Amino acid sequence: SLIQPYYSKMIKALTGFKVDGVKRCFLKIFKRHTDLNNEEVLCKLINDCFAFIASTDEKVAIKAYSLEILYQISNKEPELKNELIFTILDQSDKNSGAFKTCSEKILKKLYRETANFSR
Repeated sequence: SLIQPYYSKMIKALTGFKVDGVKRCFLKIFKRHTDLNNEEVLCKLINDCFAFIASTDEKVAIKAYSLEILYQISNKEPELKNELIFTILDQSDKNSGAFKTCSEKILKKLYRETANFSR
């Protein structure tokens, strides 16, 4: 609760960090706290997470935390589930084995939760 007033500043600064460890720590925080009240800040976090997943420069840990954040947000915003499925399918072959393992776990959950898709 002490960090909650700084969510907006943290999310706005997220893409500007050059050190992967800082991004990773901030994403780890938002993995646990996706209950953002400000819709603008939530949209920025969603966009940043999708950008991290699509980026060829980001490390696997940052992509994995981004996947987890997007999955948790999709539980509150179900319309994100389909977009997340498409993103995972698109990025699966473009990334490392570690990314594939992490994304497969989330993909299985998403397939169970959405009746629109099947493998």
